[in-house]
Amino acid sequence: MVRDGLGAKGGGIMRRSPSIIVGMVAAVIMTCLVTFMAVPGAATEHRSNHCVDFFDGTDLNDLYDTNDAFVTPPSCDTAFAGSWWRPLAYWVTATTYQIAPPDYEPIGATPTLDFLAKLRSTRYVVDAGTSRERSMEVEASDLLIDTVTLFEGIELTRFTPRFPSLPLGEHTVDMYLTMSAEHWNGLGLEPTDRLPAGESFIQSAAVDVTEPQPDPQGPPHPTTPTLRVELVWDTEADLDLNLLHPNGDWNTSPWDCYWANRSPNWGRLDSQIDDPLLVVDDTDGYGPEIITLAQLERVTYEIGVLDFSGDRGVPTTATVRVWADDELISELTVELPGPLYFWTVAAISLQGHAITVTPIGTIEHV
Repeated sequence: MVRDGLGAKGGGIMRRSPSIIVGMVAAVIMTCLVTFMAVPGAATEHRSNHCVDFFDGTDLNDLYDTNDAFVTPPSCDTAFAGSWWRPLAYWVTATTYQIAPPDYEPIGATPTLDFLAKLRSTRYVVDAGTSRERSMEVEASDLLIDTVTLFEGIELTRFTPRFPSLPLGEHTVDMYLTMSAEHWNGLGLEPTDRLPAGESFIQSAAVDVTEPQPDPQGPPHPTTPTLRVELVWDTEADLDLNLLHPNGDWNTSPWDCYWANRSPNWGRLDSQIDDPLLVVDDTDGYGPEIITLAQLERVTYEIGVLDFSGDRGVPTTATVRVWADDELISELTVELPGPLYFWTVAAISLQGHAITVTPIGTIEHV
């Protein structure tokens, strides 16, 4: 088992935090929904469009009672000619100010409310660098905005405008937002945890405008369940969660998804749906750390946990929970003796349309 390349986090614990959500490939199951703008109830008729949000599994068209085509990577990239469309982007925040600069003075009671209070406008550049380029700016008051609680302590805010149809064919859209003042997401002190005052680039997306199609018989359903792995523990140790592809070795890019390789490109190189994502990397104790994977290959993955802490003589009890969609299918707990002990937790594979978890349970000093 190769454990070289662990890297250095610097003296003590180095802060590492979730970056802005840009085409991330994770289907985290929603446990709570808080709406910041009035949203009508789900429609009863069939929808021409059905965009299933990649982060929480929500059918956006049913949620917002609209036939508008949502454009958000990697979930949805198609719109119909002659119909309205909505480019949708995200910002992730803590529910409280877990981490913030010492001189930072938010104007919102929570990081989410601070983000919403400072969000002035968004701008969308279609077909940048071509003869068809055009830019559209939308005030925050004209955006459809809502926030979902992904899991305890983490919230995701979605925001989207509404635009008339684009011409038939393939297009690109670059998304920017403008803040009235500096904002920190409460998760860390990395550059990706901060939005400066003024305009910032958020993400790029592709949209293919096609001829309208007949109504489907309802929203699409995934053929395989979404994998979600969560690590929690009972001390202030810095534990790291790993998801290993059979092609690679632990703590080595590109085949181990862990703190130094959060969103590797696995499976099909032209697709993100079969790529894992380290959604949360906790460094100051207790967790959670979360890895998600929307579409499993027909291979056997392994889950690992490394105690990366510095000098510390207190053992740590670690628990790994595995979900298939919103169903908890496995919970495994061990005691790690101290720093640089590695727990090979379990093997994960897709059997038919079900995710199976086979405990391994070895603990080694690395």
